[in-house]
Amino acid sequence: MKRSIRVLAALAAGGLLAALLLPFWAADRFSQGLQARLQQTLGRKVEIKGKVRVRLLPRPGFEASEVVIHEDPKFGVEPFAYVASLRMDAGIGALLLGRLEMASIRLMEPSVNLMQTGAGWNVQRLLDHVLKNPGSGGAIPAIEMQGGRINLKTADVKSVLYLADTDLRVEASESNPDQIDLRFTGEPARTDRPTRAFGELSGRGWLRRPVSGEASLDLNLAIQRSSVAEILTLARGRGSGLGGFVASRARLQGPLSNISITGHMELDEIERSGWLIPTRGAWGLDYRGNLNLPEQTAHLETFASGKTKLPWSVRVRALEFSGRMRWAALLTMEEVPYASVRSLAMEMDAAFPKDLPIEGAISGVLGYSTSAGVQGQLRLSGSTITLAGLGIASIEEATLLISGARTELRPTLIRLNERDSVRLESVYNAGTGAMDVHLHTAGMAIETLQAAWKPITGAVLPGLLGDCQQGSWSGDLRYRAGADQEGSWAGEAALHETSCRMDGLKNPLKVEGAAVRLRAGVQEYSRIDAKLGAMDVTAHYSNQGSPFRPHKLQITIAEASAQELSDELEPALLRRQGFLDRTLRRTVIVPAWLRGRSLEASLQIGTLKISNQVLEGFRGRLYWDGDRVEILDISASAGEGTLKGNLLFVLSGREPVFEGRVWVRDAHWREGRLDLEADLAGSGTAPSPKWRMSGTFQAKDLVLGQEAAWRSWKGCFVYQSAGNGERLQLTGLEGQSGSELLTGQGSPVAEGRFTVDMTGPQRQLRYSGKAQGLTVEIVAR
Repeated sequence: MKRSIRVLAALAAGGLLAALLLPFWAADRFSQGLQARLQQTLGRKVEIKGKVRVRLLPRPGFEASEVVIHEDPKFGVEPFAYVASLRMDAGIGALLLGRLEMASIRLMEPSVNLMQTGAGWNVQRLLDHVLKNPGSGGAIPAIEMQGGRINLKTADVKSVLYLADTDLRVEASESNPDQIDLRFTGEPARTDRPTRAFGELSGRGWLRRPVSGEASLDLNLAIQRSSVAEILTLARGRGSGLGGFVASRARLQGPLSNISITGHMELDEIERSGWLIPTRGAWGLDYRGNLNLPEQTAHLETFASGKTKLPWSVRVRALEFSGRMRWAALLTMEEVPYASVRSLAMEMDAAFPKDLPIEGAISGVLGYSTSAGVQGQLRLSGSTITLAGLGIASIEEATLLISGARTELRPTLIRLNERDSVRLESVYNAGTGAMDVHLHTAGMAIETLQAAWKPITGAVLPGLLGDCQQGSWSGDLRYRAGADQEGSWAGEAALHETSCRMDGLKNPLKVEGAAVRLRAGVQEYSRIDAKLGAMDVTAHYSNQGSPFRPHKLQITIAEASAQELSDELEPALLRRQGFLDRTLRRTVIVPAWLRGRSLEASLQIGTLKISNQVLEGFRGRLYWDGDRVEILDISASAGEGTLKGNLLFVLSGREPVFEGRVWVRDAHWREGRLDLEADLAGSGTAPSPKWRMSGTFQAKDLVLGQEAAWRSWKGCFVYQSAGNGERLQLTGLEGQSGSELLTGQGSPVAEGRFTVDMTGPQRQLRYSGKAQGLTVEIVAR
């Protein structure tokens, strides 16, 4: 008895020693035979580039390193698998006798290429060969994979999708010789993503290959709990901001060309997109479809199976998933919250307004495909939009057409308040930034337009439409903008009872009415009927968009005085400085708007009052360039005569500086006619500018006091403003009275008064006069 125990102990010790030492026993003498046996079993060329060892635990057999299993030439030249370590299990008796019998083939950490070509799937060809070529004992070896990677290929195109960390077992069924039982686990992943966060995919079932007819599949699939974001990343190749988790189970049954799919998925933690499920927490969803493996097409759709009806359904179609995979999904919605659809659509790269607070429900379809991107037609009904400063506006019904990055809003009526409504249509391209917005209204408050426009387009309204307050407008406006170009305006509109503040004017321009016409690069405002202070103004303005004097203006003022004009133009004429600025003589700062002004104008004033003088029919051409203003070709009626001249104003100082030249022809004065030509210079504004006028005059047929008419009278003059009035000096006077020629001069006295002494061969005459408000009176003494 004791001897038997010792024998058994010795055998056990020897077996244990053999199990420990066999892995270190090189079995290279088996390499050629082992390679040949593998080639016979797999139907492919096999290369063993590493070592071959005998192993006893956990199962007796052989282990070969660095094994390459080549591809069937019908499928290509790239090997079927690269295997880090290949293990072949054999019976202990066959191992001791040196027979190469295989109970199973185990591929450790392999990289396998699963490929389809016109000849079918390479793995089908391999399994068919294994089934038809059992070992010497008639047994078909099981094939296993541990920690492997399965790549998907169509012909020579490798898919970005693959299965990582894959465990697989394929073995012949004990009950059916035409059936292969299989089970696997793996992690779906992409070659263009550095990390894997998708849950595990597992399956168990069988593949039946009858002697005649088509093979069939029966497989149970399960996807572990995975984030929605990672599922979208797997499908689209880039990250997603959608939250929530999905788990699923499905059954695949039927012939390989028409495998039916029925399944159920669990949705969890979808609160951020709560419209997906009717309650918080986990919720189930059923789906069905079919799969055609030879054609590589798949179709899935959700369906309602319970009492709760979802406001949406999904259909998915995939093509060529082992190569350049293409897929498309279609989401059909009914009364789904706008905010939820917006977040989903933006994840799909649709061009949705980012910052508009819209509330409402959407119905319609939204699709996505790898070839065309996002497509869809959506209807927004019973909705509102909140605009800053306006409150809540209502949208009766709106239709959105989506095509890739392009979104089109069909004509939509928006009621901004009880009085104002607008019909809006637009096209926006998120890829290029291009937009085309069209507005039409029969009447809307201008302030409403201004408040609504910028949030919609991000653009500033042009000209009077952007500068005016109060009042209303009507008509059509269209705005177009591209990624690399400034926006352009087009349309025709009318302004009514509005008030516009403009740079350079003290008071707003009160516009009773104006016609607006906008076209590419040009703004035109015609039939402007307005008031500036107490002055009645009509005007026509255009902005040609040209680099030199783009602003053109035709302005007519019915009646005005120099005092009124100075008051209204005070911001343009005067630079206000504090006491310290004046004391230190700091440089006057010219405002930016004045530096940038470039204007050409045609100016008409029906009646212009300058001090005591009244000019009728005043006309001139005005050129305003920065701080320089020229008024050229001045003409007016003065004292039944005519006045012509040119003026220059410089506005860079604390007060304007001006100079010019004037001509007066055939003016009525002292019962006669007067011609005058003078240079003018000065500074300041009405009512008390500082000025000096010097020149020559010539008069005829004058009556001065009780004397007979002077046939002619001429000379030189200097006429200027003074601290206590005006000052007039006359020199080189010559007068013809009858046949007598008299000469003389005039000298200032005080407070605008002056005397004139004329001396001739027969007599001496003295006159007194007064100069005030550009009016000169002379009487005999």
